[in-house]
Amino acid sequence: MSAVSSGSLTGMRLDDYLWIRSGLMRSLLLTAWGLVTVSALTAAEVPADLVGLSVSVPAEKQLAVFDQLVADREWEAALTLIERLVSAESPDILVRIAPGQFLDLRAAIQRRLSGLPDAGLAFYRRRADPLAQRLWDRYLAERDETALQQIVEQYAATSIAGRATQSLIERAWRYGDIESVERLIPQLPDGDLRLAWLSQVSQPEMRPRSHRKSSPAGYFSVGAWGWHSPSTISTWPDPGTLVAVSTAHAAIGRPGTPRDLVMVNDGWQIRALREDTGTAYWPSEIAGDPGTVVQLELPEENLSLQRVAEGVFSGDRYFGILGDRPIWNTRPRLIPEESSLSALDLGTGEGRVLWRVASRDLPESGWGFHGPPVVRGQLLLAPICQAGAQTQLAIAAWDGDSGQLVWWRRIGTALGQPGTPVEATQLVVVGDRIAVRTSRGVVLVLDVQSGRICWASTQLVEPSQEVSPGETVRCLAACAGGVYATDLSGLAIQSFRVNDGTMQWTQSCTTRCRGITMAADQLLIAGSRLSCLRARSGQFLWEQGLDDPAAQGTGSPIWEGDVIYWPTRQALFGLEVQTGRIVERRTLSTGSRPEPTTLVAGRSVLILSTSTGATALRWEQESTPAESNGGR
Repeated sequence: MSAVSSGSLTGMRLDDYLWIRSGLMRSLLLTAWGLVTVSALTAAEVPADLVGLSVSVPAEKQLAVFDQLVADREWEAALTLIERLVSAESPDILVRIAPGQFLDLRAAIQRRLSGLPDAGLAFYRRRADPLAQRLWDRYLAERDETALQQIVEQYAATSIAGRATQSLIERAWRYGDIESVERLIPQLPDGDLRLAWLSQVSQPEMRPRSHRKSSPAGYFSVGAWGWHSPSTISTWPDPGTLVAVSTAHAAIGRPGTPRDLVMVNDGWQIRALREDTGTAYWPSEIAGDPGTVVQLELPEENLSLQRVAEGVFSGDRYFGILGDRPIWNTRPRLIPEESSLSALDLGTGEGRVLWRVASRDLPESGWGFHGPPVVRGQLLLAPICQAGAQTQLAIAAWDGDSGQLVWWRRIGTALGQPGTPVEATQLVVVGDRIAVRTSRGVVLVLDVQSGRICWASTQLVEPSQEVSPGETVRCLAACAGGVYATDLSGLAIQSFRVNDGTMQWTQSCTTRCRGITMAADQLLIAGSRLSCLRARSGQFLWEQGLDDPAAQGTGSPIWEGDVIYWPTRQALFGLEVQTGRIVERRTLSTGSRPEPTTLVAGRSVLILSTSTGATALRWEQESTPAESNGGR
């Protein structure tokens, strides 16, 4: 057998060698290198709504051949097969590693290489270590962090990978990126070093100051009612649509501008308010409604739609989405042609629109915005969809300064009911990764910088179950090295490992979940009751609430300092994070039909938002949380 150098095969052809040496079926190696969609797999294993992901059955067969070669201790043939596989397949390919679980091809290969027997690993490192060493030398000379990423992702089984991983962890720690630290720790080859980092991450006081969660000093409870900002549009058919509210807590812009701002987005207008008074931040030419940015085009008359009202702060910028959610499988003229994503400059006192991306500017025609955006560094990411005979789902990323499209990635398809808006895809940033949950319960993790799909899971998908619009307010969360998502019924929650999508635990919910969120390393499940789980294990810690419908929850909680605030139909409750003990209760005037409520915390106020508008409750300064009189 001819020697192989520099990652290339010389001498006898690999398929001829395998035929002679091990008698493996020649047809496996002559399989076309083309792609197949998930629909090529059995319906019992993968639901049809994942059609569109690049899952390669031929690659899976080649990996099975690799496993046989490793079992036969044919190291050279096995590694050459891997080299051919990587060079022939697209970098976006996924392979099935378990029923309902799919992994990026290169990650699946690195997992196999890291698990080689000692002799095979030594053989591999003699070939791959020099390549990884060149990348390491480039990092030392140029401080090129992409070289570190390349080592960890493409040469994880080399002897250089441990140093590269440690360097990435140290960098993430310096920047307060605890999620990336937790994701990278399991990849350290040194067990003692892994334990040391886990111990450091588990102690909040040792975390970088930028990552510590706390309320403004001395503020522990809510007091008097403050201002109310009504929603501009209150006649939309969907009464459960929430007004999106965001707050900024930094000195921005020129001297004299407000330190704390509130952005109110009802899907038709975006308004900037001063947090302390609720008055307009910047003037505009719209009579009677200063501080407003308006959607470009009016909706069709008498058309039943659901508004997109989403936005997020980043520094002195606000990125807001306005318009109509695309409608599934309807006549072309009823598909909204206009929704937009705008970047507003909040530092000049004018609310200047820096750039705007309309739905007609998206990569292909017929696509629209349909979910909340998130920010990671310089990138702004948002879900988009194309609603036709089959709804196509994708994630797109733009440069936050220029609005230029950086990448977009198809993530599959969704089902729906004719004439109904497409349910939102939900995004959560997890360090240098972005977690995604589609309306069909498909969970994915993508690389933020490239959009590459790292893994996907269909374990929460029930093909026969219909989507119930508006049933879940928030069904995705991430922390403590895990991604947490509810199934479509809202009666179960599952934990996935951020690195590879491995299921860590599954837990049944005592009531139907309407939203999940994080409090430190604990998971809050909001339904008619509020439950608290330990994120790492799924263990129940405490639960609050009654079976009485009048006392049931109406929205997701938020975590501020040592208190969790949770809205019900009649009251706003403050609960201790660790015990669930009620320490505050504030009666709410909800009327005969209480609406879902979202909460946003500012420096001076706690904001409650519904489809009718946003209302502020002022923080009161106390030395300790106020005790509740009576409770529930």
